Amino acid sequence: MTTFELNSRRESILQQMAELLNNEEAITKAERWIKRMYHSQVETYPLLLNKKALRKEVEEAEEDIVHNRYISHEDLLKEIKTW
Repeated sequence: MTTFELNSRRESILQQMAELLNNEEAITKAERWIKRMYHSQVETYPLLLNKKALRKEVEEAEEDIVHNRYISHEDLLKEIKTW
């Protein structure tokens, strides 16, 4: 995504927030949410792996492929449709 697109999205979000945050209660709730999100961002990032953990994940995936422990995209879609 280009810088222009990111800036455009950011401006759009800020404009929407300005319209929603029209009283002190809404601002307080938004402020708490932003602070929680900011402080937990590093902890909840799903791909936060060090080199050792990343190598382990790749090795396990390669081993799964060798032992046919995987599902094709088409089979996965079929399985999801049966749910």
